[in-house]
Formats: sequence, structure tokens, C-alpha cells
Amino acid sequence: MGIQIICLRLCGCGHTIEAEGLLGWLSQEGGEVGMKMCPRCREPIYNNRRYYEYLLKAYKDVEAVKRLYYKKKNQVQKEEILKEIQDIEMDSEFTMELKMLETSVIQNFRHLCDSELNLLQFQVQVLKKANSVLKQDNEYSRYILEKVKFVVHQVFRQQFRISSQRMEEVTCELQRLSVLPAFWKLTEKYAGCRNVALMNIYRELSGLLSTTVKFDKKRESRARNLLKESQKFVGGLGISNEERLEILSAMGFKQGHWYKCPNGHIYCISECGGAMVQSKCPECDATIGGERHQLRGDNAVASEMDGALYSAWSEQNNMANYDVADFV
Repeated sequence: MGIQIICLRLCGCGHTIEAEGLLGWLSQEGGEVGMKMCPRCREPIYNNRRYYEYLLKAYKDVEAVKRLYYKKKNQVQKEEILKEIQDIEMDSEFTMELKMLETSVIQNFRHLCDSELNLLQFQVQVLKKANSVLKQDNEYSRYILEKVKFVVHQVFRQQFRISSQRMEEVTCELQRLSVLPAFWKLTEKYAGCRNVALMNIYRELSGLLSTTVKFDKKRESRARNLLKESQKFVGGLGISNEERLEILSAMGFKQGHWYKCPNGHIYCISECGGAMVQSKCPECDATIGGERHQLRGDNAVASEMDGALYSAWSEQNNMANYDVADFV
């Protein structure tokens, strides 16, 4: 009589395994916790009546590890979110929202479902970004504040969940608001400028910052590069630094001969450098110059052109020729 060999066909992957060999495989106690797997293809075995107790034991071990993991994970997440909230400056414009989030985390965190937790985490990130946008030191803070407040309030009106599309829209808008003040400054500084390269930069920036397009990371990077490139054009001159130096060399004036109209357009007074007549700015038609060596009050010395602090014809400039120590 020959030896009888019993083989079992696994339901999941369909491989046929010798019963005694499968028993030895399933009864092995390794260092890892996980579901029992087919020895040939490593696919998990979920259903086998003959060795059900081995599969059940493995399942219970996995469940115990998962419970421990999620218990610790929730505690770690809670501590991380609280730290992020506390790191946001409490003197910000959104103190009420910060306190509301902190209370929600402390009192209700363990009861939050995944969608609510996702919304809460996003609200924290929005406050961090909004606070960083408002910390930028510029003369447009009041206008930016209104726009940032609107975005934040829209996010905090959400209840229970927030869609991925909505999250992307809010993120892009905050990125746009962080760049907008620099663009406004450029717009004001170079109004009426006829430099072709600078005007091309301005036109491209206008398109990138339009509210009709998504201001994603790619557009933000391009916009910041363009703003950086615009810095090559000194002050309100509308020319590059190399061109500025060439003009100064060609004209040959000492410091204090360069002035600017009320709109920031540069002009030069030759001879003594003092204003004797009034005229019109060729760029914007504003009144420039002055009378009796006195510059008009709405005109100013163009320090960005030659570094002068005073007019070439002025008491301050004359005093610069003397050492105060000589009079002591």
C-alpha cells in the first residue's frame, strides 16, 4: 500500500500545498506580526477551514497591534496639532479662530472622524500661512488683511469636511496674496515706464496673478523669479544698473544733479545743479524743477541715481565740504 499524501488548494491564490508542510509553515512563530501567507506567492491566506485556528490567531495578533498603533497615533497627532497651534503667534488677527481650534483639539479630538480631522489640520495650516502673509512688512498690509480675512473666514465656515478642490483653491489664493504686495509695489513704482524689458515682466506678472487662473506652485515660482528679475532695474529708473553707470559716466556730473518728479521719473539739472526754472516731465507731464535754486516741494533728489542725499546746490551739500572739528 503506497503512502497517502493530502494536498490542499488555497482559495486566494489557487496554489496547491501539501497539508503537513502547510501545517508546519503556518505554525511557525516568527518575529513579525502579520497574516499567514502562501509559502509560494506570499499572498495572505484569509480562508482555510482545516487550519482556521492558526489564521484566527494571526488575525487577532494583527488587530492587537493595530489598536495599539492607532491609540498612540491619535495621541501623537493630537500633540503635534496642539504644538502647531501654539506656535502661531497669539497676537495675530485670528486669535478667536486659534482658541476655537485649540479647544476643539483638547476636548473633542478622540471623537473626530477622518474628514473632521482632515478639516481641522487644514484650518491650522491656513492660519499659519495667513499669519505669515500678514507678517510681511509693506504699505499694503491693510488691503491684504481684508483679502486674507475673507479666505480664512470661508475656510472656518466649513463643517465636518472640506473637499480636496476647495483645499487647493484656498492654498493657491494664499500663495497669490503672499506675492501680490510686491506686484502692487512694482506697479506703482514703474507706472508710465517705457523700458521694454520691464514692461514685458509687468505684463507676464499681470497674467500670472490674475484671479481667473490657478496660482499653483509653478506659477508662484515663475512670479517670484520675475519679481527678482525686476530688481535689476534700479529704483524707478526703468534701466539696469549697468545702464545707470554708463549714463553717469557719460554726463560727468558730481552727486546731486539728479532729481525726480512727483511720480518718480528721473531728470537732470546741469550747470550748478540748482533749480532755476520749472518745466514738464516728459513721461507724465507733472511739473518739475523750481526757482531761485529752490526745488519744488513735490520733487526730490534722486538718490537711487547717484547716491546723493542732497541737491548739488544746497546748504547741506556745502557743509559737506567742511569738517565740523575745524570749528571746535
